[in-house]
Amino acid sequence: LYLGLSATDTNGNLYIVSGNTGYINKYDPSGALVWMSTLRQGTSNYIAVKSLVVHQNALFLAGDKEWVLGETENGEPIYETDAVVFKYSLSGAYRWGRSFGTKNEDQA
Repeated sequence: LYLGLSATDTNGNLYIVSGNTGYINKYDPSGALVWMSTLRQGTSNYIAVKSLVVHQNALFLAGDKEWVLGETENGEPIYETDAVVFKYSLSGAYRWGRSFGTKNEDQA
């Protein structure tokens, strides 16, 4: 379980991502919620964000996603973990997301 990460921009706004729930919140310098967004998870079970950075008027997040690759003969799920990177605007708009991985477990 990842409890969350935070970053600030040059205007004093605070960005918080809540660990593996996928929520991103922006707060103004007085502490008021400006916006809330959800990471685009696609078919993954969860995304564990491990890095959050404000750079050149954008928000970058990196972490791991886990998704079900298939099932064993006994019906047990087979999981795969890949590294992911997302870019959001400082106003909360999704810009892009990339997944990086092989057949093995990959992490950011």
